[in-house]
Amino acid sequence: MENGRAQEKWQEGIVMKLQTPRFGEIDVDQAQIISFPSGVIGFPQVRQYVLLEDDKNAPFQWLQAVEDANLRFLVINPFLFRKDYEFEIPDPILEQIGAEKPEDVAVLAIVTIQPDTHRLTANLQGPVVVAGNTRIAKQLVLVSTPYHTRHDILEEMGVKMEAEPVSAGAAIQKP
Repeated sequence: MENGRAQEKWQEGIVMKLQTPRFGEIDVDQAQIISFPSGVIGFPQVRQYVLLEDDKNAPFQWLQAVEDANLRFLVINPFLFRKDYEFEIPDPILEQIGAEKPEDVAVLAIVTIQPDTHRLTANLQGPVVVAGNTRIAKQLVLVSTPYHTRHDILEEMGVKMEAEPVSAGAAIQKP
């Protein structure tokens, strides 16, 4: 195991087909696969994902599982709606994902659509950190923090909702 990446060696330019319920059949360059050695919280057995753009729902993206096409998470860069968001990434975590310093890490927040209000909320207590150079990721659980699991994205941006938001589907899609 090198830098936490299992024995798979992804090579740039090798494309695989992935059948997804949302996007249909897509081509995925294996070099774009993000590995979660411990899985995402609640899904420890699913360890390979790819980040997909969704132009219709920008700035949201989909963290699509490679091993289970029915599993995907709606995600967003939390700094787009919460400029003061900050937390420390412990050195052992940086080492685990193969990042030298926090600036080498991309941060994502998992989004849910609240069934009762249709509000979009982001989990800022459980950020996903991805090392850009290794594409190894980990979902953290922040303790002793002002953040929680349901930050209202539009409210944090100062946007007032007058109509229901565009439906991006459930944040976790698993029939």
